[in-house]
Amino acid sequence: RRPRLIRDTGLASLVISPFGGIPVNMSAITAAMMSGEDAGADPSKRYWAAIASGVIYVALAFAAGPVVALVNLAPMELIMAVAGLALIPALAASLAGMAGAGTPGQAGQIDVPAALTFVVTASGMSLFGLSGAFWGLVTGSLVWALTRLRTAS
Repeated sequence: RRPRLIRDTGLASLVISPFGGIPVNMSAITAAMMSGEDAGADPSKRYWAAIASGVIYVALAFAAGPVVALVNLAPMELIMAVAGLALIPALAASLAGMAGAGTPGQAGQIDVPAALTFVVTASGMSLFGLSGAFWGLVTGSLVWALTRLRTAS
């Protein structure tokens, strides 16, 4: 069921990409926020948060012009602060996963490839015109591959 969903969202992205459409995917940050514990203590009822956010998305689509004008009145620092606060739960979960929290037998053990990916990406470095995000992925992938080779031998 999930592979079909991933395939279908990929095809939808392919179809709308020539028109400047954003990718259609299941890993949007809002999906993570709507499925986390902040959306409700009972996981079987968290879908209501997704339904509510979907309704709000449609309402905002119809009111996009006035909403953008209203947001433009706010200072950029406030907008950045609100966006940063919204990302704190995702960052905390990612850092906890990197530290092995929730993984039996690995609590407190740092996932070195994930940690290096994070550090290089967050450093903001740029080399050969490529951003830290690219170099973070390269570094993490290389360290992960070397770790796998070392444990295989």
